[in-house]
Amino acid sequence: MRHEHHVFHNPPPAVPADVRTALDRGDLSRALDAMVGSALYDGDGGDWKELQELHLQLLDHEDHQVRALATTCLGI
Repeated sequence: MRHEHHVFHNPPPAVPADVRTALDRGDLSRALDAMVGSALYDGDGGDWKELQELHLQLLDHEDHQVRALATTCLGI
């Protein structure tokens, strides 16, 4: 079995519009980073209700990574 090394990085702050834009462009990696960035930094004056609604909507996304991360971002 081959082991791969991955480097963790904290994504930059993001807002729900960043998530939507990345998903609309089909940029899954950027969308996932924006999801985490929006969840981690929402306390910086963001609209938590808009963010919650976005992540609730993403629970039905076609990609399993997006669905799983939406669950994590919601704290479920």
